[in-house]
Amino acid sequence: MLMAVVAFLLTTTALLVFTDTNEDFQLPADVTSLYMGDSRMELGINDALLEHSQNCGAQSESFYYSYFKLKKLLQNNSGIHRVYLSVGHHSFSSYYDRFVDGNFSASVAPNYIGILPSHEQSRILAANSENALKFSRNFFLQGFKKLFRNDGNLGTGGFNNLFQDSKSSTSAMDKRFRFQYYTNQKLNATSEETLTYLKLISQLCAEKGVELIAISLPVHPYYFEHIPGEYREAFCKNLEDMQLKFFDLSQLPLSDDCYAPDGDHLSAKGADIATLRLKEMIETKILSDCQ
Repeated sequence: MLMAVVAFLLTTTALLVFTDTNEDFQLPADVTSLYMGDSRMELGINDALLEHSQNCGAQSESFYYSYFKLKKLLQNNSGIHRVYLSVGHHSFSSYYDRFVDGNFSASVAPNYIGILPSHEQSRILAANSENALKFSRNFFLQGFKKLFRNDGNLGTGGFNNLFQDSKSSTSAMDKRFRFQYYTNQKLNATSEETLTYLKLISQLCAEKGVELIAISLPVHPYYFEHIPGEYREAFCKNLEDMQLKFFDLSQLPLSDDCYAPDGDHLSAKGADIATLRLKEMIETKILSDCQ
């Protein structure tokens, strides 16, 4: 038993060391703009269509994780001048807390545990004490993928859209917004932790002299109509209180085949259209008003 524990600790330490190097977060020298956020960003912005840009979006990445990842990226890439952050109404839902220290933590936290400060590592590990087996399995899988990767950078995330022939589905959209905004048919509270880390992201960018711009990526009109009013109000209030610059593509007119079935994410076709529209907005410097 003792030998097993020692072996676990040694292997864990080795993976933390060898999968959390500066090289993991070192971007090409010509990259000046980062695109950060959750799966909406991961699937929604094709950085191959943008100059000097890197998509660093990743599935289920709340502002908590984005903050520590961005801190690492800015530390290792002095040429970054601008950060585009995916911010949606759903971003402020407490459902996202489940991915940090709740019941979905074991699926997501292992991807970030190596870049968290020690007190946050302890917090996340304690939160997963009853789910240690799943956490450990995902941690090891992620670590070994990094060790033996052939291309890309698992630490930074990136554009990855496999929805080549998809279209939105009403039933899938119903399931999606219920998952994000409701628990047991009761409206989720907004997340104080999410707002705290959005503010920390803003402060970090200000300290580093990096411009921060929020982006609301397209969602299907049916999905948009079902966003609870409380979240519409919280979304606008938070952006206005923080005086964030904002590009709004949430209601960009798109056909059904521009979406994944859940209407919350874009298909590959939709991503290309949204990226080119965003490029126009960036070039013309047309900022949006919140609605």
